[in-house]
Amino acid sequence: MSAVEGGHPEVVKILVFAGADINAVNAIGQTALSISSDMGKLIITKILIRLGAKVEKPDSLGRTPLMMASMNGRDDEVKRLLRAGADINGKDHLEKTSLIMAAEKGNESTVKILRKAGALLNVADYYGMTALAYAARGGHIKTIRFLAAEGAKVNVTDRNGVTALGHAASSGYIGAINALLRAGADITGGKNEDKQAWSLARSEGYVKTYRMLKDIELLSKVRKATTLKEMRQIFLNAVKHGAVKSISVLIKKRVDINFRDNVSARDYSYLSGNDIKALGELAEKYGEVSDKKEPVQCSGSTALGLAAYSGIDSVVALLVKNGAEIDAEDSCGQTPLAIAVTGNHLNIALLLLTHGADVDAARRLSGASPLIMAAKAVFPKVAKALMAMGRGYEIKDKFGFTALHWAVIKKSAEITGGLLQHGAKTGAKDNLGFTALHWAAMNNDQSLVSALLLSHADPDIQSAEGRTPYELIADKEGFEKTASLLEKAKKSKKQEPLAKELSDEEIDPLKYFSRLKILYYHKWMAELFKEEGFCSYKTIKGPRYNGKSGAASASVECISKKYTGPEAEKKNPIKILVTREDKYNEKALAACGCDDTPPTPLAPSKQRPGEPAPVPGAL
Repeated sequence: MSAVEGGHPEVVKILVFAGADINAVNAIGQTALSISSDMGKLIITKILIRLGAKVEKPDSLGRTPLMMASMNGRDDEVKRLLRAGADINGKDHLEKTSLIMAAEKGNESTVKILRKAGALLNVADYYGMTALAYAARGGHIKTIRFLAAEGAKVNVTDRNGVTALGHAASSGYIGAINALLRAGADITGGKNEDKQAWSLARSEGYVKTYRMLKDIELLSKVRKATTLKEMRQIFLNAVKHGAVKSISVLIKKRVDINFRDNVSARDYSYLSGNDIKALGELAEKYGEVSDKKEPVQCSGSTALGLAAYSGIDSVVALLVKNGAEIDAEDSCGQTPLAIAVTGNHLNIALLLLTHGADVDAARRLSGASPLIMAAKAVFPKVAKALMAMGRGYEIKDKFGFTALHWAVIKKSAEITGGLLQHGAKTGAKDNLGFTALHWAAMNNDQSLVSALLLSHADPDIQSAEGRTPYELIADKEGFEKTASLLEKAKKSKKQEPLAKELSDEEIDPLKYFSRLKILYYHKWMAELFKEEGFCSYKTIKGPRYNGKSGAASASVECISKKYTGPEAEKKNPIKILVTREDKYNEKALAACGCDDTPPTPLAPSKQRPGEPAPVPGAL
């Protein structure tokens, strides 16, 4: 064996003449001839055959030397073994022939040699797979073309009900698929729908292949369709499967893309198991949590709603381009945007928003806006896209929950922080009178409690039963740190001086000057940044809030140009007070005039020991 593997023909001769058993086998049942055929040692193969080696002796798997040579594309060995009388249609233990093995490996030249020598074309192995099926599964295009030209049966199924086309699709070989289709493969071939080529491609994750196959199938149906009903059904099927070409053809045939599908329906239930789990022991108190009417069936969806549900960007873009109604609701009041948000389809949500989708549209059954759905499902990226629209923070669902409530209930620091940054009100109450701070306390989430307090959530606010967040958890074991945070906030609130409100008289003069922007940092200070046209300013003071947290208000003293009016002496310099609550009120933004002095930008405030650095750029 070693002499064969090492390629030493003279040594092989010497050993055989010395009495070595020429048909001896190794640990896996291979003879010297099988090894030489496998490795392509043609000279040794000829010597062994000439010296009497058995050409039909199989190994432990039933594979003969011809099968080993065919499997590895050893064409010269194949020819020599055939001349020596090897059985061209012999089978191994899995009933594979030499032709099947050659086709499986894509050895086209070997396949041609075997076929010319009389190899049977449509023989199937134990699994019912033919040489063509194996070539298709391996994506061997040239072998497929040759076998098909030789008359191989293209649409025969194996024991699992899968055709050669199905095998090519399940492996994602588009070139092999095209070769089989040209050879007459049936696009709908297979034991059932699950065994059809498009379904197998989808199940294996080959999305492009799956949609291409579905498009081919539907285009053939489009050509045969004669009624509007048929075309509409094909249209919805095309939308569902992302068959863009079929959709385009049907649009050209003037199929109304805004017609409603009243046949198919989807289950809809507002609260998932995770939602109910997050609500905990309070779930039943909100009522309707175990409503027997849920889930309900939602029908009447347009093609755009169906595309949003399927999450197919290209179809949504095509439908929008061709005039699909952006905010068309189904029977449950779901718009395409709401459906896209529920499915966490960020790109589709962005596409719909850029085309004017109503960000505040609330579902008829639940009252939930898209932002509430994103917060409830904890989809941060989608939630951020919706927040960027700048509204909808105060919408409540049927339980009285805002997006901020759900973000806190689901313990999402990212979404909670974004909502607070965009000005979501911390005092909003649900149907039981609980605020987001109540929920953060009940969840024993110290980080969210701190974030809400920093955003001026009221620690003394009471629920419908008259209980503050602190009172809900004061006696609970393991809640001591959270309770301490709330208790300190209550004490700090009592000591905090009330911020002065701007009167109309104080605000009015600001319209004479360019604006300066107050950027509120989360720690210790409010800083005034210079913009084009601004000059000098004297002082900025940011008082502490709760002893630690950051500026609740900022006192700004500006050196301005002299007024031309009679009140000039009174209002120069101008002193104004801007509270954090006024940060979105343009009138409340500090504004200074310019004199002839050079600009004097403020130096950044120093960071206090033990405090994190301020986060630049965000209110």
